[in-house]
Amino acid sequence: IWIYGWLWSGFTVRGYDAVIVPRDGRPFQHMVSAWKPSLVCQPGLGNDEKRYLIHKYKETIPFPVPRINTLRPWTDRIFGGSYHRVVRGPENLKYYTVTGEDFKEYYSRLGIPEQNIFITGNPNYEHLIHSALQAPLGHDDLMEFGIEINKNDKAFVFFSSHLSFSEQQLATLKTYIESLEKYYGDLSFILKIHPRMTVEAKNELITWAQTFSRANIHILSELKGDENNMKLIQFCEATCVESSNVGVLAAWLEKPLLVIDLDQKGYDVDNLFCLFDGVLDIRNLDEIEERLSRAKMPQVIEAQNNMVNHISKKLESPNQKIVDVLNS
Repeated sequence: IWIYGWLWSGFTVRGYDAVIVPRDGRPFQHMVSAWKPSLVCQPGLGNDEKRYLIHKYKETIPFPVPRINTLRPWTDRIFGGSYHRVVRGPENLKYYTVTGEDFKEYYSRLGIPEQNIFITGNPNYEHLIHSALQAPLGHDDLMEFGIEINKNDKAFVFFSSHLSFSEQQLATLKTYIESLEKYYGDLSFILKIHPRMTVEAKNELITWAQTFSRANIHILSELKGDENNMKLIQFCEATCVESSNVGVLAAWLEKPLLVIDLDQKGYDVDNLFCLFDGVLDIRNLDEIEERLSRAKMPQVIEAQNNMVNHISKKLESPNQKIVDVLNS
């Protein structure tokens, strides 16, 4: 496979001036980016990047060095050249784009020359800033998602990554919703569920939603893509997340982010968003109302903007920045 890969990659890149890959830690991406000047574009928050944030802000884990897990270490070392190294390929021919300041620091500490690392923001968010400047959605616009919300309701959305919910998790979520209802008044709560959730789990959710006396619960499954997520976030009063990367998009759009915890693991458990001071952390059920009452939204948004600069810088055109790196 290695021999075929080197032949294939060398044949593929002939005649091109540069190569762009989303990462270089996989065999074929490593090979195709080793022949020509290459740009490795960090596409978002990977596990190593998240672990670096925890290392930097909490110091509860050691510095995370990316590792290649392989069953054939000697074969890969012989045929893969620098495949096992953190900085792969000829250093003067490799360039990296990252989404925020903290990751430029991380890649630099891994041994990549600082002049070869560029902050571009998240290329997945291209054009979203232009859409965000357009008129926000109204109640009638949500009909395209199959949602009908009362005119006087305050709407909240929870982007869930659970494939199913335990009874305890649903009980905790109900407590969160009732606490928000107590604080904000009439409430519509949109639960954006995982697309791979089973029919049985969905039916259990529908039954659970009928147990609310006042709050209107809307279960949404057919919604894909950052642009649709953005529309939903913009319409709602705030976005609830546990650890979903959609929270970065909500902060990027300057919408309040409410960090919750259905498993009630406690404040000691590291959470990406709670690493940054000022982000609205309501994980403790006993402190929700007190924390909401203390929260001044301008300061919350300012704290979120600080987080965005560190992990996913807001730029008008991330992809244009990548083109500028290629030109230079």
